Amino acid sequence: MNTLGKISCLMSLLSISFVTACKSDDDGGGGGGDSLGSGVDSDRAGEDLTEDEVKTICEATGDYVKETYASGKFAAALCQYAGVRVAVERATSEDSMESLCNAGVDLCNDCVDDPETEGCEDFPDLTFAEEEIDCSDTSVPEDCSATVGQLEACVKATLDQPIDAISNVPSCSGVNENTEVPSLDDIGEEMPAECQVVEDNCPEFFE
Repeated sequence: MNTLGKISCLMSLLSISFVTACKSDDDGGGGGGDSLGSGVDSDRAGEDLTEDEVKTICEATGDYVKETYASGKFAAALCQYAGVRVAVERATSEDSMESLCNAGVDLCNDCVDDPETEGCEDFPDLTFAEEEIDCSDTSVPEDCSATVGQLEACVKATLDQPIDAISNVPSCSGVNENTEVPSLDDIGEEMPAECQVVEDNCPEFFE
């Protein structure tokens, strides 16, 4: 199913988000309801952070990435998205949509468990790399008046974009000719609202 191969776009985006997150942590993060749980004072300006605090935020981002993407819950959501997309793009009638969706979900799950399974040749590796983010080379951002809470909320919102995009699809039994599937090409195109204040007050964050 070549259509399933399109999911590789999402995995590429996740890689981009992963790198952005580490970069963002170099710029600050932490604290508040949308925090990454770093424990760093959410009211501190990015430019006032110590190197140790920046490292702490970087490590918290790595933990959040692992918790979010290296999980069975994410894999299940991704496979459900894949199945729905296959049904919408390949079904020749509404009656065949549910069975096509289920077949797509099953194949995706099989490929997650064993990438060597027949039919997975064009399917991306859905096992999220569990490599540690290297936080040894972090540095305190300059000219950054955005607070740790604002920085961390931006990082978290950026990392949550792919999850939000793939989680709003129906079950296979609910797929019909009116089902709309979000395009993977659009994920990450729009800056999260949480990042606007960071763009204005911490330009280094986006360099």
